Amino acid sequence: MRLKTFTAPTTAEAMELVHRELGEAAIVVASQKGVGDSGVRITAALEAPDYESDLAFAPEAEAVDIPETLRQILIRHGLPVPLTEQVLRDLQAGHHDEPVGALAAALDASFVFDPLPDPADRPPPHTLMLVGPPGAGKTLATAKLATRASMNQMPLRVITTDTKRAGGIEQLEAFTRILGLPLAIADSPEALGEVLASEIDLTTIIDTPGCNPYGDSDMERLSGLVQAAHCHPVLVLAGGGDALEAADMAAAYAPLECDRLLVTRLDMTRRLGSLISAAQGGRLKFSNVSTTPQVADGLSALNPMALARLIVPPFHATQDSGPMIASAS
Repeated sequence: MRLKTFTAPTTAEAMELVHRELGEAAIVVASQKGVGDSGVRITAALEAPDYESDLAFAPEAEAVDIPETLRQILIRHGLPVPLTEQVLRDLQAGHHDEPVGALAAALDASFVFDPLPDPADRPPPHTLMLVGPPGAGKTLATAKLATRASMNQMPLRVITTDTKRAGGIEQLEAFTRILGLPLAIADSPEALGEVLASEIDLTTIIDTPGCNPYGDSDMERLSGLVQAAHCHPVLVLAGGGDALEAADMAAAYAPLECDRLLVTRLDMTRRLGSLISAAQGGRLKFSNVSTTPQVADGLSALNPMALARLIVPPFHATQDSGPMIASAS
């Protein structure tokens, strides 16, 4: 899957850039306001031609068996058969005549979608703590969230607890320095509690060290940080990989009471079964995804239609598959 972000003063101009760069087959998966409500940013996807070559349904087919079409698509994405059947369980009762809308309805019935607060909407002060395995992209996601908040002039504090990893502090500090923000460092739950108590009327983003959820010492340390933060952490997982492994990993983080799933590296991911498996395995709400390594491009909010558009190959999508995403963090 090829994902690219386009920015322009108006939606029409952004769509013109999408079609010029990716062609008419491009599918819009995310749209959000620009910084300070200026302009629009659109993320579009283009599937590689060989992606759908092994599917049994051709675009010119007169009649499409939507449940079977979606069953093949989900299995092609690596979703385990039992979970595929669970997602499609109530599909027969729907009235959708095309796969994207049908899958969106099924996802909406099976999962909760709860994007992170969008700074452009001026949310009240809140705390976001990002947790996950090493290399999942927590620090980059922290930088993206901080950049979006800062550019919308939201009072902000960024804290890192990743004090053991070589370069962990320096990597995030390079971003906060550009934004003109101090980086608070907390090397223990007690230190984190003190930093948080020093000023309470700020939106706070907390980066944490990579944690092996199967390691008792790692989980014990991270649990202490979560308790000090007094918030439900956001689980960050990289896209791709084995769906069953993703489900097991998400479930292993359950003792931390994570409530949302943030998925990174979708620009490098072609099979998305692990997203659905992780959400199901950890009983997590879908929140946001990262579709580019560019910090300024931020994170895209997920809703059922956006996720369905990412999953269903372009030739199954229609022009009237519902609204684009309206917000992102």
